[in-house]
Amino acid sequence: TLVVAEIALALVLLVGAGLLLRTVSELLRVETGVASTDVLMARTWIAVPNNPEADRYGTPAARAALGREVLRRLHEIPGVASAALTNALPVSGMALRSPIQIEGRPSDDEAMTGEMVVITPGYFGTLQIPVLQGRPFTDADDTASRAVVVIDEAAARRWFPGQDALGKRLQIGRAGPRAAPTPAVIVGVVGDAKYDRLDEASTPHVYVPLYQRSGRSISVVLRTAIAPDTIREQVRLAIEGADPDLPVFGVQSLDEKIAQSIARQRFTALALTAFSILALALAAVGVYGVMAFAIETRTQEIGVRMAMGATPRGVMTSVLRDAVQTAVIGVGVGFALAMLAVRSLRTMLYDVSPLDPGVFVGASALLVAVAVVASYLPARRASAVNPVTALRGQ
Repeated sequence: TLVVAEIALALVLLVGAGLLLRTVSELLRVETGVASTDVLMARTWIAVPNNPEADRYGTPAARAALGREVLRRLHEIPGVASAALTNALPVSGMALRSPIQIEGRPSDDEAMTGEMVVITPGYFGTLQIPVLQGRPFTDADDTASRAVVVIDEAAARRWFPGQDALGKRLQIGRAGPRAAPTPAVIVGVVGDAKYDRLDEASTPHVYVPLYQRSGRSISVVLRTAIAPDTIREQVRLAIEGADPDLPVFGVQSLDEKIAQSIARQRFTALALTAFSILALALAAVGVYGVMAFAIETRTQEIGVRMAMGATPRGVMTSVLRDAVQTAVIGVGVGFALAMLAVRSLRTMLYDVSPLDPGVFVGASALLVAVAVVASYLPARRASAVNPVTALRGQ
């Protein structure tokens, strides 16, 4: 009973670890749409929350001037190949979801929603997001020029199927004080990039020039020609040089940011794997102990069987069969428990079924194999019993 319980527990842990390891593997294969190598990021607040009187950057012009000064200082850092500002970092979940109104279409279409990403010129080049149609933003796209936006492929496919999106006009948000005063013209289409967490479904994105519309926070993205870690402090000093009162935080590489986005799944997978290995070892020791004890108590019985014609191979097969039967019972119990336990992992899985047959079958086969290996030495010892010695009780 103890061995059956050990095997059942080991199977539950193995299944959980297998599902999470597959999830981590699937997440690592998710296309982010950006080139993350040699990219450094940092964040800062440019407005004081709940205190408009202390906001020195309350106008688009003031924020644009600050953004240009920050970029000027960043470009002066040796090793910086390109730099840009944004309100939403890739794989961060920071992009603002908003209703989208397309000129000439009903405004009550609830399916017309997207995420707004505010950027400066050079952003697409810094993250190597391809411009597929039209043009990217330029420094001329400011409050003195017409409102423009760039959309990604997902938005073009969903909102303009079979059409050319360039030249179409849309407005971000419903009519109100925070909505754009006039619809913006789509001037470009770029490749899809991942702004939600890796385990979340992507939505269409609309890129807006930071010099036309910005928010309380801005993030810096830098592509470096040297190791990003070597200029972290210089990036911090450059931002503080534009305004010493700006708080600078979140200075890290984009690779680190992507790794952090799956930290929960990775940690849980590693913890379950460690416990699974321990449970597997306990199950192996349990099977070995039970089989060894059984052989010790059945020595005379085995001697009688061999004296009556049983072969060593037959005795070994009999012992292994007993071990396999015990393992199969444990696997059966563990299978039922695992089907109940994996429900608690549903929210942590990505592109993997909680009842993935490959994981269940693989874990079951591994446990049966471990049981066979653990019982091999006792079985071999049983096959080597001397019938005469056994019958004498020695």
